[in-house]
Amino acid sequence: MDYPDLKVIGERIRTARFLLKLTLQEFASKTGIGYASLSRIESGKKVINIKQLIKICQITDKPLTDYLQEGNSKLDFYFPPSYRKS
Repeated sequence: MDYPDLKVIGERIRTARFLLKLTLQEFASKTGIGYASLSRIESGKKVINIKQLIKICQITDKPLTDYLQEGNSKLDFYFPPSYRKS
């Protein structure tokens, strides 16, 4: 199984933050990740550790697989297939 690169994971984290209507500073405060580190994670320039990603999952109310699963499109991230009509 292939995993998405850091840039894709960062984009998914940024998208989740936007959906919560949180600034980078607010999100950093909630996650306990430093502002600069979170900015670098979102831009794909820094590796996120599993503890940080789990905390983000708790705050965004999204499963870990939403961030790590290959092939997750933006549509799937906003509206998982289980929520869409066939």
